[in-house]
Amino acid sequence: MLPSDIVEGIVNKGIYIPSVKGVTFLLFGNYQNSCIINQDFCEPEGVTFSFFWKTQGHQLKPVPVYGDQVLSNRFKVFFGEHKGSVELFNHHTSKKWAASFILPGPYWTHILFTWKSKEGLKVYINGTLNNVDPRGEDFYNYGDSNSNLLMGSEGHQRKRFIHGAFDEFIIWERVLTANEIKQYFTAAIGDQAVLASTSPWGWQTTATLPVLSINAYQSIIINLTEGKHIVQDPYVTLDYLKNISNAMPNESLTANTAYNLTEVFFKVVERVLKIAAWISMNHTASLAGGLVSTIDSVTFHVARNLGESPSTITVQGTSPVADYSLVKMPPQLPNVPQYRFPLQGQSYISIPREAFQYSAWITIVGLFYHSMHQYFHSIKPLDTKIPEAATCKECMMFASSYLISLTMEPPPALSHNLSSSPLITIHMKHQL
Repeated sequence: MLPSDIVEGIVNKGIYIPSVKGVTFLLFGNYQNSCIINQDFCEPEGVTFSFFWKTQGHQLKPVPVYGDQVLSNRFKVFFGEHKGSVELFNHHTSKKWAASFILPGPYWTHILFTWKSKEGLKVYINGTLNNVDPRGEDFYNYGDSNSNLLMGSEGHQRKRFIHGAFDEFIIWERVLTANEIKQYFTAAIGDQAVLASTSPWGWQTTATLPVLSINAYQSIIINLTEGKHIVQDPYVTLDYLKNISNAMPNESLTANTAYNLTEVFFKVVERVLKIAAWISMNHTASLAGGLVSTIDSVTFHVARNLGESPSTITVQGTSPVADYSLVKMPPQLPNVPQYRFPLQGQSYISIPREAFQYSAWITIVGLFYHSMHQYFHSIKPLDTKIPEAATCKECMMFASSYLISLTMEPPPALSHNLSSSPLITIHMKHQL
């Protein structure tokens, strides 16, 4: 090993070196009675790993196929082209815990994960819980039995090689609480409240402090804007969008951030629908259903986390994919008008004002898709919940109406008098 191969050293602890297999790993050695080496010593306190990571770029570097081989029999952290992941394996119980997260991008991002057998694996991004695997799964083939802690990027001949750097790697042989994690993250980055919002993303570069997004959603907006993860395989791209949905932080956001996030998300969906492989596929109903479900998840998360205000907050817009309306309404708001989505046109959903008499905050998401119904074709009757369709098992079904959806939380109550007008009206006009 050449001296230049050592990127960073930890005195009396380990080294950080690039591997010929296309990954980078930390070598801690085989310390006895250590939680890092043997999870039996993690009980009952658990373990916490914390570090800052920054992706430094991509290149088409031919590296040996790495496949699923594992250099660590305990932990590994990967940063692939589409996402990052954390895995933990316990030989004694033959169980594996795994959780993925959206690739941080070319900015310093704090990544922390905790593990305890009774609580499972938890991943925190910039001090906020991002993903969990509470139960794990049975797993009996996890590579060799050495005790290195692996960190790096997936090595595959068909994938771009990820270059990255990490800093301030810390291990606690106990599980930190959510409050401690937030406090550590705040202390590690210092007080950034005085930074001016001079860039489009609301933060600026300094020479001495790792730059982190003040708004937890900005890294997702940047990730979507770069559009590097849109590939010609629709299944891979759908998985990427699902990872985006899972990576949404449970933090409030402004109407402006909500609008920017929703707009850039729909631009990515628009690109997905133009993938040649998607268009040429005969059976797209399952993919379209997964895409609609992901869109519902993302838009409702954004609406539900809109910052609370004394008055109603509305974020709405239109895109080639769909018209959308996100509403956050205070409880017991007087003189609430009838809700209608969309406001124009002969196909719409309406809710009368009496449906909004709640003592809780109300979240409403309306979506009107322009062309999504075209992908619901070649559907087998037995795959539907339409009893009459079973009489013609060989007849392929297709959707002829536009798709329109509305999600409301809490849901509207039933009308007190069912003989009068219902509390929700769906009016659809289409040509056969």
